[in-house]
Amino acid sequence: MIIIYILCLMPVPFIMIGAGWFIKKYPPSVINNAYGYRTKRAMKSLPAWKFAQENCGRILIKTGKLMILPSAEICAVCCYAPRIAKAGILAVVPILQTAVVLLSIIPMEKQLKAKFDENGEEIK
Repeated sequence: MIIIYILCLMPVPFIMIGAGWFIKKYPPSVINNAYGYRTKRAMKSLPAWKFAQENCGRILIKTGKLMILPSAEICAVCCYAPRIAKAGILAVVPILQTAVVLLSIIPMEKQLKAKFDENGEEIK
């Protein structure tokens, strides 16, 4: 049964770490709509784009690593929880993990706003 919990609760942190590593190792060199950190602020200029890719990878890796232990602990709790609690956990935790992924946008946007103006020019 633990395999089911691991398969349901552990992919998100590892996907974040893998995506962060991939973006850091193979950052998109040109602004595109295919992959990379793609927000309006990041796509304003090539320097903003490159800055966003480098820092987004770092944030994803850090956030993914921080999520591993709580996710593993929840897997362990699921083994001993009542059946109704297991169903709730398996429904709610992936939603919370997705929220963490989306919330990781906030520090990236703050960094971009501090370093680049509205036109994507670096603030000196």
